[in-house]
Amino acid sequence: MNTPQPAVSLREALLFWLKLGFISFGGPAGQIALMHAELVERRRWISEKRF
Repeated sequence: MNTPQPAVSLREALLFWLKLGFISFGGPAGQIALMHAELVERRRWISEKRF
């Protein structure tokens, strides 16, 4: 059921958070929506349940 998520490199994670910091407008709701789309749906770094 729970498949382990692939390891994410520190560089890859840092680049994502840097990008998020530069493009996140709309306050917390916009940031959460963007993080969900990127981390759960596109990159699949974390599961929907964990998010």
